[in-house]
Amino acid sequence: MSAALSYRPHIDGLRAVAVLAVLIYHIFPGELLGGFTGVDVFFVISGYLISRILLTELAAGTFSLADFYGRRVRRIFPALCLVLATGLVLGWVALLPDEFAQLSRHTLSSVGFLENFRLWSEAGYFDTASERKPLMHLWSLAIEEQYYLLYPIVLWGAWRLRWPIGWVIAALALLSFGANLLTIKTDPVAAFFMPHTRVWELLAGALLGWWHGHGRHEPTRGWRAELLTLAGLLAIVVAFKAIRDGHDYPGWKALLPVSGALLLIHAAGSAKLGRVLANGPMVFIGKISYPLYLWHWLLLAFCRILDEAPKRERNVLFFLCFLLAWLTWRLLERPLREQGAARTGGLVATMVLLGVVAVWQPPQQGTLFADIERARMLNKFDYPSRADCSWLTGSAQEDDWCNGGNAPERAPTVALIGDSFANIYAGTLLEYAAARPASGFVFRQIGRGECPSLLDYGPQSCRALAKAALDYVARTPSLHTVVLAAHWTPYADGKQYAALHEAPANYDAALRRTVEHYQGLGKKVVVFLAPPTGGNPRGCIPRALHFSTKNLCSRTTAAARVSDGAYREGLLPYLGQRNVAVFDPFPVLCDDKQCKVIDGEMIMYADPIHLSGHGARWLARHAGGQLDALLAPR
Repeated sequence: MSAALSYRPHIDGLRAVAVLAVLIYHIFPGELLGGFTGVDVFFVISGYLISRILLTELAAGTFSLADFYGRRVRRIFPALCLVLATGLVLGWVALLPDEFAQLSRHTLSSVGFLENFRLWSEAGYFDTASERKPLMHLWSLAIEEQYYLLYPIVLWGAWRLRWPIGWVIAALALLSFGANLLTIKTDPVAAFFMPHTRVWELLAGALLGWWHGHGRHEPTRGWRAELLTLAGLLAIVVAFKAIRDGHDYPGWKALLPVSGALLLIHAAGSAKLGRVLANGPMVFIGKISYPLYLWHWLLLAFCRILDEAPKRERNVLFFLCFLLAWLTWRLLERPLREQGAARTGGLVATMVLLGVVAVWQPPQQGTLFADIERARMLNKFDYPSRADCSWLTGSAQEDDWCNGGNAPERAPTVALIGDSFANIYAGTLLEYAAARPASGFVFRQIGRGECPSLLDYGPQSCRALAKAALDYVARTPSLHTVVLAAHWTPYADGKQYAALHEAPANYDAALRRTVEHYQGLGKKVVVFLAPPTGGNPRGCIPRALHFSTKNLCSRTTAAARVSDGAYREGLLPYLGQRNVAVFDPFPVLCDDKQCKVIDGEMIMYADPIHLSGHGARWLARHAGGQLDALLAPR
């Protein structure tokens, strides 16, 4: 557009750094723990370049919203349409019906550039693991396009009103950064996915673009350029190596990759050290970085769904992504961009058609899906014993896992208290009670997802339910036994459920406090340990497309023990001291080599950690004798 906007190869090199970091982070987990911050680098680059273009056009009097959005369509739509179409075709052939329905919803959200909102709305206890969502990576593209829907209008308005452009951009960036810091404390998922908490990164690039286009700006050269380039490289490297993925990002941490990107855009073009970015291979990767980003996660997610993506597969995938990205760039992106506005309407129509197909969700019919349909009808990946806690608390919450028990009209003798694992065991006790109608056994189950229902432990909602359960037990004289059941592993090791904001030591103290409090009420206390976890129950259903013949429907006892963690080492000695009985499902579900994942055509798990309805009932039928002694009055 002008000499000021002449091609800068070091920016393409910086794109290469960003996309390589993201690819390594996703395809080779553990190799680059902060590689996900490459997305922040992309945001800065995008904000810088688009702001330079818009400000140049405004200054020249050639700015047009129609032209701007037309260029965005020709830049973004070609590769995106191809990837979305490929995802729908692969999904129709390879996914189970509920998985394909979810993919279709995500496709529709991606067509409307609303994928970040979709992911935010789905985030929660029942959410599908992110690595199995083929379009999850499009959250960042959605934020960019939401930003570009409004930013040109705001910039044009400020220009027409003769407001100081730099101050306007800086003020908006500070407001967004402040929203990021506030939201990270109350809703970290929203802070990650929402546009108002992330656009400060694009605006940081926009502010640098304004400064570079300002008449008083002089390029940085000499030793200053070398020093700033070195600082930028170090900031990027530290971000990639030191920042850990978690529930507190972006927050303050994002300043590291953002500032590194700003320094490199500003100074690397004038520094000898910047040649590390401007060399041929890096520039080439930068040019294909957009389709490379689009392809890598789609293919990786399908590999994980179909074959758990072993390392050999991921090695092949890494190079396949580059081949597809180059072909997309060479045969689709470049030709359509060069043909100009004539193709804009066709690209928009193609995107709309993809949205229509996503809404329609073509039915998976025919012999190709016969085995899948039979297995699906026999096995529903749901939680049949789950119910809300309004009978106890007076209101229902999203993560309630309560159950009225086997005879809601009769006075209970046993209270089953814990998290979602307690509710899974409710299915076991329902089967146990059905086999012993004359025993007098009546139970109620109280629980909430990710809340072990320990006294004075976890967020307020968990503490409130634990207190309600305690009060219920205290005022119900018919109760003689309290069963505590939970997924003890994440509470004991502190590596999961970060929303609890509790250290492992707090868990240990809360568990002891809870056991001793119930014993102080004169109740018999029993602890149910967690069943084997970490398997892949969906691997038990044959798929129309697969990459190998290996058996995914298995779980070795050794691997299950690793997933179980070390919580028993601290828990069991204490329970022995307090004369607390323990039920351990491991010997029932596992032998020396394998854990039971399937029973004939029936799958024992609803997801990698929760027993299915069939699995819970199976456990009662095979461990009823042990439960007799544990659940009987003292």
